[in-house]
Amino acid sequence: MSIATTIRQQISLGSLMSLGMQQPAALTADNEEVGFTFLARILPITKSGRRGTSPRIMRVSVTLNGNDLYDVEVTYIARRKPVTHYEAVNVGAEQISTLMLALDYDGDQVLNPRLI
Repeated sequence: MSIATTIRQQISLGSLMSLGMQQPAALTADNEEVGFTFLARILPITKSGRRGTSPRIMRVSVTLNGNDLYDVEVTYIARRKPVTHYEAVNVGAEQISTLMLALDYDGDQVLNPRLI
């Protein structure tokens, strides 16, 4: 079974649907599969530190690291420059689905504090 398929199976369908998952794909580096990536609709944090009013299309990348845990990065492009909305290292498989669900939040923090 591929790494991308395994990661996709560990994230509940409800969590992916809450993010409006689009274009799921295997993430590769140096011609080797290293993770799972997809586009999501997420409300960004503005420069003032408040939540934006309209969602942006963001790239969610989940990669398997050397510790057999996951690194998560959520990025988007603003004014032709990449912006990191969220990143985490060493996330366990049992936490990945909840983390994805926590990204779908409209408060003043990046993640829903009730879930994380």
